[in-house]
Amino acid sequence: MKEKKLLYIWEPIYNKTTIVTKDYFKELIGNKKSISSYIANAIKKETYLPKLNCYISKEPLTVSEKRKRIAKLKFKNEIWKESNLSGLFISNEGRFRRKTLTGYTYTFPYLRKNHMTIKYQSNEYVVKRLVYQTFIGILENHERIYSKNGIKEDFRPSNLKKVSMTELGKLTGYKSKSKGIVHVSKEGKLIREFKSTREAERITLYNRQTINESCNNARKNYHSLGYRAFLWSDEYYNNVKEN
Repeated sequence: MKEKKLLYIWEPIYNKTTIVTKDYFKELIGNKKSISSYIANAIKKETYLPKLNCYISKEPLTVSEKRKRIAKLKFKNEIWKESNLSGLFISNEGRFRRKTLTGYTYTFPYLRKNHMTIKYQSNEYVVKRLVYQTFIGILENHERIYSKNGIKEDFRPSNLKKVSMTELGKLTGYKSKSKGIVHVSKEGKLIREFKSTREAERITLYNRQTINESCNNARKNYHSLGYRAFLWSDEYYNNVKEN
């Protein structure tokens, strides 16, 4: 049996690595006249792919390689602010860097005890609280931060909301009841069903923010998808019944 060629997809903002087959990536990226050359050039030139918000490589990237690549990224209207931790700077696009003698070094959040966490000067900090305090305002110890789109890896200031423990319980309790999702073709034909946005993200490789926005019909244009490709199951099946 012919061995399948693998690619590593790294999403720098979420610091997430996914392994896919080369054939699957070809399907994912869409119709390209010379897809093999496209992949080879993207790997060789270390090109960021805005359609998928990722880099691709033949091997897993080291921390050093990740830092080098994320430092190259340029985002329109990106703003950097120094946090209340002296020397640690945070971007409104979800990037983190610390001041060094020669410039800046980028650092990456990681999941710990169900919270996205960052380590700075040997101490760990909950990322959402740190971002909120840097860009929005003061937080009391009893107050919590909620991700508006339900994606805990998305800690851009615009996605954060201050809530009480009671409010958080109501919000997360509702979200814990996973809503079914359908993936449809441009003609509205059912392609596949998923139990949750997390499962849809894992299988299709589109990030959960994009999937959520499609389900909620939150955009006028879906450039990365090409069209509104994901819907909540109840919306899809209600439309089927009506037709």
